Amino acid sequence: MPKLNAFKFLNKLKECGYNDICVSINVSVVQLLNPDFPGRLLELINNMQVNPDNVCIEITESVFASDMETTRCKITRKKEKCKACEE
Repeated sequence: MPKLNAFKFLNKLKECGYNDICVSINVSVVQLLNPDFPGRLLELINNMQVNPDNVCIEITESVFASDMETTRCKITRKKEKCKACEE
């Protein structure tokens, strides 16, 4: 699972004193539109004790999604947990 590797990397950086580095995870539109995606991502963030401010989601497809409202809501759910996303 790629997210797990990214979160392990963030934890290694934190151990070395780098607390302000962000890591991007690639997410496909199919993954993003999965109803379980936001909850599973937040659960993994909590379980791995990763600061959500240090996680950036990159959508891999150029064709965003047919249901923009659903896509926006899923992104917003992660964003609400992340103060840095407000910038």
